[in-house]
Amino acid sequence: MHLQSALFGGVYEAKGRSTGKDFAIKVLHKSELQKVEENNSIEFCEVPLSEIKFADVMRGHEHVMEVEEHFDDQYCHYCVFELCKGGDLLEALKQKPMGFDERHAQFLIRQAALGLTYLHDRGVAMQDVSLENMLLNVNPSNGNWQVKICDPGQAAHFQTDSKGQEVPVNFHGLVGKSFRPPELHEHKSYLATKVDSWCLGWSTFYLLTAQPLFMSADPAQKDVDWTLFRSGKFDELFKTKTPNFSAVGIDFIFKLMQMEPSKRMSIAEACKHVWTSAMVKAWLADTGVPPMMAPKEMLPEELRKKLEEEKRAKTMLPVSMTDRDFKGGSLSASTGGVPTAALLPTVSSPIMRPMTHTLPTWSAAPIQGIITKQMATPHTPLMRVRSPSGRSPRSSAPGPSFADLSQASDRRSRVFQPHRSTQRTQYTGGYVLATAHSPAPARGSSGAMSPPADKLCMAANFYCHESNRISFVSTPRASHRRTAAAPAPLPMVDAESRGRPLWAFGQKAAEQGPSRRWGSNGSEYQVGYEYEDCDLVQTIPGAAADWNVVHKRTVHILSANLMDSDFSLPSDLEELIDDDRSRHRFTSKAEQAKQECPLGFLYLKLLHFYRDPTVLDTSMAKVIQYFLGMYPAYVIALSRWPIFPVLAYFRNTHQGAADQNNAVAAMACEGVKGVIDWDKSREWGNRWTELTFSNNNSEEDKTELYSLQEAIADQFYVVLRKAHRQHQASEECPFGFFYLSATQLVAAAGKGTNHMPPFSNVMNQVVRDLPFIQVSSSPWPIWHVLAVFSDMNKGDWFWGGDRKYFRGFSDWNLRRDELSPLVSPSLDFLSPDWRRDVMWKVEALKKMDHLTYIQTLKSWTKTREESWGQLRQIAMSMIDAASALAARAHQQQLTTRLAYVVLLYGDGWAQLLQRMQRRMAQLALRHPLLVIAIGAAAPVCRALSGQDVICWVPDTASQVHRFTGIQGLLHLGIDVIYLDMDTFLLRDPTERFQAAADDWDALFARHGDGDCINIGIFYLKASGRTAVWMSQFLTWYHDHPFEIDQRGLHIFLALPAQVLQVASVPEDLVPIRGSVLEDLNEVVIGDIGWLGSLSQMLIFHWCHRPLELKVKEMNLAYDGADALEEHELPMSVALSVAAGAVPGSPWAKVVAVRYMFDTYQLKEAPPRKVCW
Repeated sequence: MHLQSALFGGVYEAKGRSTGKDFAIKVLHKSELQKVEENNSIEFCEVPLSEIKFADVMRGHEHVMEVEEHFDDQYCHYCVFELCKGGDLLEALKQKPMGFDERHAQFLIRQAALGLTYLHDRGVAMQDVSLENMLLNVNPSNGNWQVKICDPGQAAHFQTDSKGQEVPVNFHGLVGKSFRPPELHEHKSYLATKVDSWCLGWSTFYLLTAQPLFMSADPAQKDVDWTLFRSGKFDELFKTKTPNFSAVGIDFIFKLMQMEPSKRMSIAEACKHVWTSAMVKAWLADTGVPPMMAPKEMLPEELRKKLEEEKRAKTMLPVSMTDRDFKGGSLSASTGGVPTAALLPTVSSPIMRPMTHTLPTWSAAPIQGIITKQMATPHTPLMRVRSPSGRSPRSSAPGPSFADLSQASDRRSRVFQPHRSTQRTQYTGGYVLATAHSPAPARGSSGAMSPPADKLCMAANFYCHESNRISFVSTPRASHRRTAAAPAPLPMVDAESRGRPLWAFGQKAAEQGPSRRWGSNGSEYQVGYEYEDCDLVQTIPGAAADWNVVHKRTVHILSANLMDSDFSLPSDLEELIDDDRSRHRFTSKAEQAKQECPLGFLYLKLLHFYRDPTVLDTSMAKVIQYFLGMYPAYVIALSRWPIFPVLAYFRNTHQGAADQNNAVAAMACEGVKGVIDWDKSREWGNRWTELTFSNNNSEEDKTELYSLQEAIADQFYVVLRKAHRQHQASEECPFGFFYLSATQLVAAAGKGTNHMPPFSNVMNQVVRDLPFIQVSSSPWPIWHVLAVFSDMNKGDWFWGGDRKYFRGFSDWNLRRDELSPLVSPSLDFLSPDWRRDVMWKVEALKKMDHLTYIQTLKSWTKTREESWGQLRQIAMSMIDAASALAARAHQQQLTTRLAYVVLLYGDGWAQLLQRMQRRMAQLALRHPLLVIAIGAAAPVCRALSGQDVICWVPDTASQVHRFTGIQGLLHLGIDVIYLDMDTFLLRDPTERFQAAADDWDALFARHGDGDCINIGIFYLKASGRTAVWMSQFLTWYHDHPFEIDQRGLHIFLALPAQVLQVASVPEDLVPIRGSVLEDLNEVVIGDIGWLGSLSQMLIFHWCHRPLELKVKEMNLAYDGADALEEHELPMSVALSVAAGAVPGSPWAKVVAVRYMFDTYQLKEAPPRKVCW
């Protein structure tokens, strides 16, 4: 089992054949080690085979990882270690977004210091002390975590003089990571052990806070935090941090990080510092703070049984024999003063300017009650990235809810947010509204609640009652309660669906009530309607409606300004929502419609409800409320049905009567000046709404709009800065708090989308649990903000830009049963059975010769269609393409089936597609080119189609199809080399890629100056695991319209990244082996440049060069290639020997290409940065 990638290879889990003991084996490829000799960068200080070099020195200490054995063969070196089941401390930190409890950090850091002291006593300094180089082993004697120092890749021997003083070592490169001590940047001799001291201090702060003290002491980086630290302005520095630990801990860190190395505390002195030495006394004095024990499942079997026996014996002791009596001390322990929290990002949007904020998580269970337990999955904590543009890293849309609350500092605070996934646990007692700062409400036998949650419910006019639902009423507590039950004729949505991953909702909706089933031979099967956009329902025989036509008919009359639109319901569509009042149930047509397209049904129902705004149909309102509760606000907003815009449009119809209602006046929070002035907040919010939704804004209006955004941001910052203010604000003015939370949902979506969940959860509860009429009646423009949010993936009203960069749920264009067209539709998409079937089929196809492969595709397709009906053309055309690829491979006598793939969007690049095809012919590429042709690109591609060009034409104009097409090929056992259109092939890269991928499933281009992948060029080797992995990625990408594909792939490949973060990575993600292509000479990005020899260059990628420049230079390169065609001379050779040529001759064009490439040549390798 592959554990992680290493610099020269990888680390794998293994089991001893004779002992059965678990080991970790580090495999170092000799071919990779040879490249080290060519690297003379001062930032590359890794010494190959360092584990073997320092093996003897690192033996004999419980807190130092030692090599058990090492050997080699023709290709690799193998180093065998004890398996540390807890991973490293950086991985552990990912599960603690606010850092470790201080006493636990003391326990861990003390062990690391003891291990380092042992090494220093033996004359070795590690010089790369960091959390990722501290492994967590399970102590077999007691089950406690045991820290082990590892990876001497940058270690150095040092000497001491006759007085025992350390002798400086010569500078041989920038050892350590970016937070290395400042003396290293002077490139002079230095004290090696004091590098370890500095790095241990920095790592301790990081462990305690999950925030970097600073990023770099390099003067060239101009790190603001480093400037403050160096100048001693700690008060100002800590305004951007959350150092919620003791003064003794700060003293420990600062003594390790003295600017003058000679004054810096040694590691041996650190072991004696009161912060670490006091731990032993703490364990003896307070049994409530034991050492950290590993999870039960990681403990040795014998130890597990022993502990269980001790536990049973302890429960049988009489009261007088408890731990309190014979061990002393208190049974309760301090939490270290660090509240459970999750820091949220700095965000900006058209609504709010950048600000840092925190937000309480409002948690409420549906009927029958579900607690959504948060489990942090592996990730890298997101550090703030400063960029010239001021933009922060952009991540994805919400995952499941958080149970944490962040602790704010100021606008420059760092961002740490764990990836979250859900584990659902039945809880019969339910869960009621509370902030994360309130204890979980206790329930007695009567179901009554205990303060402070009950107090909160009363203060916010929320009712927490026996049904375990939250109801909002505008009357005194003794009055009405909104029941949780849906209207009688409607089926209830089971509670489990509340916590399902977003991609499950479309499938879940299809499971409510009778489903559409059909088959050419009478067989039946069930289809999930893709995210309720219902764009493919018309492909189902007997569908109630073509919902694409319904959508066009109801939205084509919308104006360019939302508030000028005509939200009317065509009379002939009423049959899709009509209900028989006398029988109190829907007609058969409406019953079918609500099952086929719940959100389309809801949209039509809203139009019908507001057909006469003067009439309030309470029965219809209940139906609407029920359907609003079926999905998260996120899904409702990002579907193509403008539900929130309709609610915003008709909000004013509820305002007139509402003005006479005292309860509505209470919702306005008139005269309340608590945490903030709520009158001003409401006034500013409504004025912002008026300006945002107006037809034409003058320059004065735009200035006012910006000022309002500034003012609202400042107000919300006041609320969110302190936990008690958040609680107070939610009590003072719940609807005002909801409005401000909605603005931050939009803001997070625009910049830091992995930080949307807390805000999204608040909106989920507003939409689901508050009557929509009540929200409309309130004087807070909540629906208007959600209407802006709804437009973020469409760009119809508030968001401009190129449509191809917007992503909607209907963009997928394939039913889930079509994504792997040879798998039985009876298997749930991504279920274990579905995965097994996919893996078996792909592996079987891979083993077949080309002719057998073609016959098998025909046979399997026929079997599927006989059982489940005819495949649609979009799916069948992919199978036909795979057959054509196999026929081409047979003709060319190729051993593998592989396709070059490009995405052609529109007809703007038509001429370059022709030139790319000709260039491939010049290089005699034997594998064909598959073009994913979007929109106007289809006829362009078809004009070129033939033996060497195959066209696949999806129906929707979306860049999602770059991945739907590739995933289809992988499921059909076809390897893929993907190229962006702005690439130029200097040589045939096929054999080079295939040889490089012997040990890998995926190879991606990489930025020459950073660790991030570039998805303009990549190779994917078809296998069962790769096919399922791509399906998981595609589903995640589809379900997160704000996420960036490049970042997601980097994370899904588990490639190294220190600050990169995305949201909601599947907990059960199938791991594949991913690596990168050589990025300075072979696969080159124009923005970075190249270094080496032109004769070795495979592909040049212009990437982000200005469009006009890249088109000009691409045509220049193709002109040069065409000029050489009659001479049959490889361009790579011609460029290497090109010199002065006669103007107008074919060689002059080659020289021009050489001059062009020379402008991108580097004199030295650029410094490589961490990924984002």
